[in-house]
Amino acid sequence: MTIAEELMRVGEARGVALGEARGDVCGRIRLSQELLGLPVSDQRDLSQTDLPELRQLLSRLEDQLRSRFHLDSANSKKVGG
Repeated sequence: MTIAEELMRVGEARGVALGEARGDVCGRIRLSQELLGLPVSDQRDLSQTDLPELRQLLSRLEDQLRSRFHLDSANSKKVGG
């Protein structure tokens, strides 16, 4: 395998992983919004938002869910972790 082919393979793998992460975060955002009775974001709008910003939004929504359902945040899964 040439260096160019290896770099392409690595780039493709990273792209797939990033796409899966974005899809997971976007899905969790939309579900959280629905559970909170908020307007659900359009998938196209979310897809144009940077992943760090999406993770911040998800964190805020999950904090609201924990507060509403009185869940201990120490026992909850952390965003992106």
